[in-house]
Amino acid sequence: MRSCSASAAAALLRKVLSAVAHCHAHGVVHRDIKPSNCIIGRNGYLMVTDFGLSGKPGSNSRSGTRGYWSPETANRLPQGEAADWWSLG
Repeated sequence: MRSCSASAAAALLRKVLSAVAHCHAHGVVHRDIKPSNCIIGRNGYLMVTDFGLSGKPGSNSRSGTRGYWSPETANRLPQGEAADWWSLG
């Protein structure tokens, strides 16, 4: 794991937030947001990867990585954008 300054970490977080917001704007819930699915390229370009579990809002399946489940995922309630924000947090 590579360390970075607080300002560099904040810049990366802004990129992840932007990428997740872009997905939501296009009707996609990722359902497995976690650090290993946020890849930083050599040039600092950030990519959110692994959309294999993604889908439209409203699913109530228990998909994704258990340690990053939102409360609605754990309780098999319909999952929307808030589930991704919980996982990111």
